[in-house]
Amino acid sequence: NFDSSGPSPEHAGSKRSAWKRGRRLKPESWQQRRHLESQLFAVVRHAERADCIDAMYNGGRWTQTEDWKKWPLDPPLSDDGLQAAFEGIGKRISNFFQDNRAPIRVVVSSPYFRCVQTAVEVCHALGPGVRILIDKALGEVYGPSVMGSGPQELARPVTRPMDDLVQYCRRRGVKCSS
Repeated sequence: NFDSSGPSPEHAGSKRSAWKRGRRLKPESWQQRRHLESQLFAVVRHAERADCIDAMYNGGRWTQTEDWKKWPLDPPLSDDGLQAAFEGIGKRISNFFQDNRAPIRVVVSSPYFRCVQTAVEVCHALGPGVRILIDKALGEVYGPSVMGSGPQELARPVTRPMDDLVQYCRRRGVKCSS
């Protein structure tokens, strides 16, 4: 009479006899005895982009800057987006994880500048010691329609150089790896 909704007896370790008797262990009691921390994660979208129709970037229009000419597919956050990344997104995430007693040690970001900026502000809200990992495999436009079917088709990079992103994080006081 084995409860198949839990781990098999081979993987139940010292609790094997309880599984054999068909009793299911409560995860809360098992975690308390083993002193395991909860592991939570969140998926967050970046804050407002500087190329939104009414967005301001450094008090003006991003689409009229040298940055836009150089990185038209990699807009930064708007002025409001930068503020919202910390005050809205970052603080809400910090409160959620504190309420659930789950420390955050790393924030993973795609290599788009707006995403890295959002991640930096989230790290600031979470406190010192939280670092960023920039994952080049993340991003919604990393498909053939934008990137081409091979390296030879890409006229210029879509995102900013990794070194620039890492330096941005460091200038903002956040440890970063890629």
